[in-house]
Amino acid sequence: MGRNDLADELLASVKDRMSSGAIVYGSIGMGKSALARYLAGTVQDFAVPFLLHAGVGMADVPYGALTPWLSAASAADMESSVSVLRALVLYFRTQSAGRPVVVIVDDAHALDPDSSHLLAQLVTAGTVKLLAFARKVPGRSEELSSLSEDGLLSRFDLQSLSFEDVRKVCEVGLGGRISQGASAYFTGESEGNPLFLRSILDHAVRTEALVLSDETWILTAKPDGVDPGLSDLVVSVIRQLPDAQRDILGAVALAGELPVTDLSALGEEEDVRTLLESGLLLPLPSDNSLVACHPPLYGRIVRTLVPAARSAVLRERVMGVGRGLPPFGKGRIQHLRWALDCGATVDDPVLLDAAHVATDRSDPESGSRFAGAVRGVGSMPAAAVETARAQFLLGQPVLMETSVFSLMEAAKDPETLTAAAVLAARVAFAVHGSAKDVQAVARRLDQGLATRFDDPAGAMGSVEYARSEARLLSSFALNLAGRYVEAEQLLRPFLEAGISDPKLTVLACSFLGEALGGTGRGTEGRNLTARALAMISRAPYALAEFQSLTLTRHLSLLIHTGEFAEAEAVLRGHQDDEGDCLFYSAGTLSALEAILEVRRGRFHSAAPLLSTAIATLRLSDRDVVLPYVLAVASWAAAAMGEKARSRSLAGEFAGLSHTGASAFSLIGKAHVAAAMVLLEPTVEHLAHLADLAGTARESEMWACEKDVLEMSLLCGDERQVERLAQLTYSFEGIEAKILSEYAEAVLTKDPARMERAGDLAENSQKQTLSVDAAARALRLYAAGGDHAAQRGVLRALRRRTGMMERADGLLGGSADQVRDLTAREREIALLAVNGESNRAIADRLTVSARTVEGHLYRIYSKLGISRREELAAAFEAPSGTGSHSP
Repeated sequence: MGRNDLADELLASVKDRMSSGAIVYGSIGMGKSALARYLAGTVQDFAVPFLLHAGVGMADVPYGALTPWLSAASAADMESSVSVLRALVLYFRTQSAGRPVVVIVDDAHALDPDSSHLLAQLVTAGTVKLLAFARKVPGRSEELSSLSEDGLLSRFDLQSLSFEDVRKVCEVGLGGRISQGASAYFTGESEGNPLFLRSILDHAVRTEALVLSDETWILTAKPDGVDPGLSDLVVSVIRQLPDAQRDILGAVALAGELPVTDLSALGEEEDVRTLLESGLLLPLPSDNSLVACHPPLYGRIVRTLVPAARSAVLRERVMGVGRGLPPFGKGRIQHLRWALDCGATVDDPVLLDAAHVATDRSDPESGSRFAGAVRGVGSMPAAAVETARAQFLLGQPVLMETSVFSLMEAAKDPETLTAAAVLAARVAFAVHGSAKDVQAVARRLDQGLATRFDDPAGAMGSVEYARSEARLLSSFALNLAGRYVEAEQLLRPFLEAGISDPKLTVLACSFLGEALGGTGRGTEGRNLTARALAMISRAPYALAEFQSLTLTRHLSLLIHTGEFAEAEAVLRGHQDDEGDCLFYSAGTLSALEAILEVRRGRFHSAAPLLSTAIATLRLSDRDVVLPYVLAVASWAAAAMGEKARSRSLAGEFAGLSHTGASAFSLIGKAHVAAAMVLLEPTVEHLAHLADLAGTARESEMWACEKDVLEMSLLCGDERQVERLAQLTYSFEGIEAKILSEYAEAVLTKDPARMERAGDLAENSQKQTLSVDAAARALRLYAAGGDHAAQRGVLRALRRRTGMMERADGLLGGSADQVRDLTAREREIALLAVNGESNRAIADRLTVSARTVEGHLYRIYSKLGISRREELAAAFEAPSGTGSHSP
């Protein structure tokens, strides 16, 4: 997996008459040997392969690697390179029987110089073609490398497996789905190295950190330790290094990253150069003056191999006397761990700051350790809050609810009180899923700030700053309650006042963007959340704690305003860039990815994503999005005709429907009601949808109302279409424009306008609506007798229906029945739909009218209809979502 394109290029290099082959470079575990074996089998189709495994043990023996092919050479022959070359040519000619020869060398870096020289001569002479696989080891396989430089061999570098490749490898190896968070963890830990990936995966299963839940493999914790086999591999590599190089590698591993200039305290410049050339050390892409172990997993293993006493000596030699810690982004977290390991004294403010950043950067283990190292009595309340923040990320919120409120009471300063209150609000919401609990915490914070602290510092002193944070916490609670208008009234003046603090600005933009999206101003809202994300990217350490909060709001806005392509791009970018950070936010992000596919009408693609998200969220759901995902999954299952699963998911949702953000709860109820319409069309279910739209309108959750009205219309209820047209006319964004056009077309019964609405929906990937619009346009054209327009719309209808992915429950049962018709039956049926008489059809097909009548009888029987007038409806039914109206 992830190597197919490269394999094709390598095969092309030995097939091409103008090419002599290729040399492929890759570090240990990148799959060089597997690729060599695969090519040895594939090459047999057009040549005779000779597979050679060079070994380090024979690297100093002249012609040692070629020994298997020189059995006919005498002792005298071995004294002359010319004689050895002749013996080698004779061997290949004898064995190949005139067919082309392809020599495949695995571990070419271990070739002895004589063997490398002879192979280079054979390639240069055109006697053989060569595929060589090597590590980048200084001073090895230089002759083969020179062939690449001279253009005789093509050069390739094995690339790391992508996020998607890793996911596929894991699912094949485990025999089932894997959560997005686990995929992200394994991608980051292995850095896409196949050997490392297999070892890490096996170790996670053995230690039961990776468990199977609801048919999905979920990583419940980061595995302790490292796979013993992988550790042995690293030991074997390090054992070959001189003492000075081992010290350099150990110091870099313990520090995480070090300036190249600091390594002179541990060895000679040549030692550093050798480690860099071998790939064991690598300059950081973000700062070439710093080096780190490569791959990073080597660094983790090397750290465990350095004795404590030796570690302290190395730190003293590298850090010297009085030298401070590097800044965040240049190794501070690992440097601080190293300092604590060596018993160094670290100031409490430094520890508290690092604890906060480590937890925010998805390293709660380090955050907890740093907070636990605080010793000053005055710093203990703040340290307790940081410990609790780390535990919240690691553990079960329900266990923390009582203790976290006591942290608010113990706070000695406004900053600690505010931090404790924010954590208390998160814990309360995760446990109860109620906006009221968050509002209660916000009121409690306001009261504490008003009664417990003075503000001698002035306008933006510590108390005033804490009051600004309290205002933002209140706006967070208002948004959860769906009180978007009130949230806007609280936040807009706050932003317009020109606050300069980045933290307050990011939160205000995120919450105001969410509020605006909830009231139909999605474009302005997305611009604000995008601004917040841009600020976070420019200060990833100072603002790391807001990454997940802001990202999920930005994605939700994109998805619920129809900006599907942009939402997908943001999701993919986050998967590629965040790695370990995704481990703790994967449940919510998986849910949003699944919801994106459902809103596109890609129900089949969404099904495994929904199952994975639900399994993950059942174990950990700090954002309380599980109820909404269950409801969307129930609707998707009903759309695919999976009635039992739809009812089961709806039942689980019913037990949780009162929890979570009010908007998600209301839209979730609408999805379940719509699912019930598909399963059992009744007036009561449609009335329930209408009631939910009314609730959204009364609560001023107009974006929710828009979604509910759209679902009602798709389910065949046109009673509120005028309200949908009125609502979406004033909304921002492409989805609102599509819905406005769609609703106006329903109102005016204008087939051309309905067709335009369907085209707009298809272009924006709203397939469910595009299909319904085409079905409605088809009926309107049929009613007007415009058969030419009917044919064009019917073609669009078929194309869109095919893109709906197994939406049999939504498209109607006759989809399968139409497919059961023979080609001639479909031809006759379509001619009849277009208004042709039996005689006209007979003349067109050069058959008798009685034959046409016989075909039509069989068509009616297969489709379960009895009259010609019902034929058009049967062919429209694959898109007839409106047909579910009772």
